[in-house]
Amino acid sequence: MNASIEKIKSLLQQTLAELPPSQHHLIDEVFKELSTLSQTLSGSQSDEPQPTIDKTTGCYQFEGNNGFYCPHCFDNQQRKVSTQRINSKLRICTDCRSSLKRLN
Repeated sequence: MNASIEKIKSLLQQTLAELPPSQHHLIDEVFKELSTLSQTLSGSQSDEPQPTIDKTTGCYQFEGNNGFYCPHCFDNQQRKVSTQRINSKLRICTDCRSSLKRLN
């Protein structure tokens, strides 16, 4: 995640060079928000275990937990939603109804 934030900062720096000086305050505000976001993310990531992707199901798994969870719900809403097995190749999220298949 920090690599993405650094890339955004780099792109903003390039944009700053193209903007007229009267608009620089807008980029400064975005830099401040990115710093706040980076601090918030680094604090929250240390508290919660990070998921690992299970290639045989396409679902997330968490350390110390044998369940299979929807990656879409976790990535978008930070919610652990269990998936339901339909057959040996397909699982479905019980909340967003996403179809999850084996990763190649």
